[in-house]
Amino acid sequence: MSVEQTGRAAMEARFAGMIRRGMVVRDRDGRKVGTVAAAYAPTVPEVLVGGEGAVSGHEPLVEVTTGLLGLGRRLYLRPSAPASPLAAGSLPLIREITHDSVVLTRSRGELATLGWHRPPPWLAELRRRDEARHRP
Repeated sequence: MSVEQTGRAAMEARFAGMIRRGMVVRDRDGRKVGTVAAAYAPTVPEVLVGGEGAVSGHEPLVEVTTGLLGLGRRLYLRPSAPASPLAAGSLPLIREITHDSVVLTRSRGELATLGWHRPPPWLAELRRRDEARHRP
């Protein structure tokens, strides 16, 4: 693992631990984008832990509700996603985390064009397993 990959993994773990449900998500201009609905921490691939509990190697993810009363589209933000998908070495998506908000490096308009309204494939499996664990 390179120094850059190690640094990125450390950043992902730090962000995942600091983001909580209910935090306000703001764009780079301070405008509200939405509210954190859930934050998913990264997991170790099942092959490495030898068990069933984790969805294999998923990345950190912040699920954000948008719109009036959270009834708009959902955004699925990856804390380590580059601010520009085409620019190598660009800054991560998250600029700052305060006690009650997450500030992004992109504008609200830019977020709407990046395709982050589609959940990653592993999220459905993670939710299914979570629901099964909580059934009586």
